[in-house]
Amino acid sequence: MKKLAALLILIPVFAFCGEPAKHPIDAHVSRCMEKDPSTHGTIACINEGAEKWDAELNRAYGELMKLLDRDGKAKLRSAQREWITFRDRHYDFIDAFYSKLSGTMYLQIRAADRMETIRKRALALASYIDLLLH
Repeated sequence: MKKLAALLILIPVFAFCGEPAKHPIDAHVSRCMEKDPSTHGTIACINEGAEKWDAELNRAYGELMKLLDRDGKAKLRSAQREWITFRDRHYDFIDAFYSKLSGTMYLQIRAADRMETIRKRALALASYIDLLLH
C-alpha cells in the first residue's frame, strides 16, 4: 500500500517528464533526466532545473517591477519578501517530511517538490507580465 501511495505522489510530480514540455526549463529537465535516470542523475537534473527556475523567477520579478506603478512595486516587493519567507519555511517542512521516509525515490520527490515551489512562483509572476502586456 505504501508503494502505491508513493507512486500516486510521483505521477503528478513527474508528469511533465513523459509529455512534451510547455516551458523550456521543463523540457531541459526532462531531457536531462532521460540522459541519466539514476537517482543521483535525476536529483542533479531537478536541482539544475530549480536553479534555472530561480533565475527565471528573478527575471520575471525584475520585468514586472518595471511595468508597475509605485504602489504596485511596493506591494510586489512586500509580497515577494513574504513569499521568500514562505519558501524557506516550506523547504524546511519538505526536508523534515521526506527525511522520515525511507527509499531513494523520496530524495527525488523532495528535490522535485522544492523545484515546484519556485516554478509555481516564477510562472505566476510571468502570468502577471503577460496580462499587462497583452
